[in-house]
Amino acid sequence: MEIRPQRKSTIVILVAIVSLSIAIFVFIKINEHSSILSKIRANYEDVEVKKSTFFDYKAWKVTISSGEKTILLRIIRDVPIESLLNITKRLESEITAVDKKHSYFNPYEGRNIEYSVPDEFKYTREETSKEGLPEKYYIVYGNAIFSYFVFSEDQIIFKGIASVFACKNDVYKIDIFSKVTSFNKEELLNELSNFYCS
Repeated sequence: MEIRPQRKSTIVILVAIVSLSIAIFVFIKINEHSSILSKIRANYEDVEVKKSTFFDYKAWKVTISSGEKTILLRIIRDVPIESLLNITKRLESEITAVDKKHSYFNPYEGRNIEYSVPDEFKYTREETSKEGLPEKYYIVYGNAIFSYFVFSEDQIIFKGIASVFACKNDVYKIDIFSKVTSFNKEELLNELSNFYCS
């Protein structure tokens, strides 16, 4: 059976269109993940990006220094829909871990010592209905290494906003810290809106 030239050219065009569509789809998917990094690099001068993993998912850890602010961003990529809630809860548990009592063994006393973060230095959970922001966020304190585990007022160096949210199949955990003396919630919320599901 011989294929007529007109039908042959139709098949070639159809195959070309399908191939081009697949190539465009793949290109968009690849650039979709790097677009947030491109946006960050375009808007901030001092940006450090490290590839990492989080429970077998590809991730990025991004540190941004911007004037008086330090932004710590973790992006967990390509999380299946059925795992989004679990990954979000795990990242939120990093913030809420200050609620738990902890213990360590003191070899000089030969016993376990319990300790916990005093209530006045724990996070405050807040909600917002502003468009372009996650529904909930946390006001947090941080020490010199941006840890939420602050046990006395003289350890507090930073105050900021922490939030965890999912956009498409990516989960974001962001901390936006400023010095305690220059903390401005509205300014930090505006900064947070730059990262929310853009």
